[in-house]
Amino acid sequence: MKTSRFWALNARRLLWLCGLLALSACAHQRQPVAMPAAPIIRCPDANQILLLLSQTRELQALALAGRESCGSSRLLTLLQQAQAAESRADVQKLQAQLESLLAKTDNLDPASQGLTRLQLQQLQERRKLAEALERQQAQNRDLQKRYDDLNGKLNALREVERELQLKPSKTKGGQP
Repeated sequence: MKTSRFWALNARRLLWLCGLLALSACAHQRQPVAMPAAPIIRCPDANQILLLLSQTRELQALALAGRESCGSSRLLTLLQQAQAAESRADVQKLQAQLESLLAKTDNLDPASQGLTRLQLQQLQERRKLAEALERQQAQNRDLQKRYDDLNGKLNALREVERELQLKPSKTKGGQP
């Protein structure tokens, strides 16, 4: 009787123990709640940017829909602005924006980084040429002013010479 009681008591304990183990196993095997997968956004590379640059704004907007966070989208906008930039202030502003875009290397693929560097070099060369043109125009204005002044003096000398030729000489007419 002791043995059957022992087995019954142990069986109950064993049953409770198995139940607890099963419950704890279920608690640990619960599948994590699946988060909705974020859509994978593929940013355009340098070739696509150059192709989009020649397209109309409507086509560009369609091609870049949902990719506004891409650095290459910002690069396309800056390239468009560089084509239309007229003043020195516009060019300096674009240079600063391109430098800040280039500083964030994780936003651009290597080819787009190279395109950004090339655009920066072109803007710097454009600025140097604009400054050289301004210096040349200032020199031309100075030379034109000098030319006008000298031309005025030459005309005054011609007028004096003509007046001297028109005056009768006192030595020829008065003495034999």
